Amino acid sequence: TKIFKGNRLGEFSDLAVGMRVKVIGLWRKSTNTVAADRLLIQLTEVNGTVKSINLTSTPNTITVTSSKSAGAESNGKVQATSTKNYVVAITSKTVIRDKNLVIIGLSDIKVGHKVHVRGLKTGTLTLNALQIIDLGAKRTPKVLNGSISSIDSVNLTFVLHQKKGTDVNVTTKAETIYVNNDGTAIAFTDLVVGHDVQVRGPLTGTTVTANLILDKDLPPV
Repeated sequence: TKIFKGNRLGEFSDLAVGMRVKVIGLWRKSTNTVAADRLLIQLTEVNGTVKSINLTSTPNTITVTSSKSAGAESNGKVQATSTKNYVVAITSKTVIRDKNLVIIGLSDIKVGHKVHVRGLKTGTLTLNALQIIDLGAKRTPKVLNGSISSIDSVNLTFVLHQKKGTDVNVTTKAETIYVNNDGTAIAFTDLVVGHDVQVRGPLTGTTVTANLILDKDLPPV
């Protein structure tokens, strides 16, 4: 049986009581059972404003306030607005993006930002986020060129010495893309001190979180 959560492959452990699912398989009328071939978990979508951020809980969470108007009555008066506070868990499977769909981090989300959340419902007002789009984030990706002056192979970081003479700390993440000069995928372990590279990603102070690393000195594969 294959389990899907949206367009991603899921696991049995993703299921929780209260989730809405669609089961595709062979129904045995005599026993009223279904031999499931595919199970589609329907994702919960929440649009709202970040009310609070909890970085001390495990996993970290954000509380999103979502308001909906009940509509207009026949006399033209607007009915009362319904407000719900959703507790959204940020897990290792959560991808956070800005309004331009550039990958950002939890630290970029601020109270008051408007967000769009898609995830797996775990309770009446709780869900594990698969994707968060922060419409208020304003981190513009930078394109930095230079050479690698040192590499930390444990933390998967390196120092980029720019041609202008300034050094930038480059951090990576699971979603970072590595390519050589002809666009072939490589790995962090292929990077070498002295190589000329281009790094693309949001810059905070003297640290850039790489979305893409292009190693210009690696020969075509």
